[in-house]
Formats: sequence, structure tokens, C-alpha cells
Amino acid sequence: LLVGDGARAGSFEPARRKAYTVLKKGMSSGAFAKSIGSPPVNTVIEGDPSLRASAGGLPILKGGAIIGAIGVSSPLGQEIDEICAQAGIAKFKL
Repeated sequence: LLVGDGARAGSFEPARRKAYTVLKKGMSSGAFAKSIGSPPVNTVIEGDPSLRASAGGLPILKGGAIIGAIGVSSPLGQEIDEICAQAGIAKFKL
């Protein structure tokens, strides 16, 4: 877990849920949101309260297989979260 100075205390759980969604559904959390029509935030989806239908969760791939996930949550919006997640993944030496 990386948290920037001044980050809001409630940003961990949405980020964790985005990464969990990637691992559970096998796609980015943004793609998952599009596939189900982006329900309101904190809606229980498919009976799983940890699924999150918002962009910012991306798979970490090696050889085409998902080996992990990164989730980003900020007050700046899902588009920025997705960009930050992509930048984080670009730092991996896979």
C-alpha cells in the first residue's frame, strides 16, 4: 500500500476493491463497470460487497496471465485513477 502525503483516509478501501475486482473478474475494474452499466457506488454487485464498478483497477500481466492487480483511488476521478494505475504498472520489470 502506497499512500501520498495528505491522502484522504478513506481511499484505501475503494483501491483495494478495485484490485479485488480485477482478480475476481479477470478484467480491469473500468471494463467491468462498462460490462454491467456502472451501478451507483457502494452497490452490492453479484452478491459480493467487495466488487467495485469504477475505473482505476488494472491487471498486472506476465506472459498474458494475471499475476496481480493494482488499484488506485483518488478524489480526482476515475480517469486520473486509471492513468495513475497505468503509470504504476509501467514501473514493473516483468
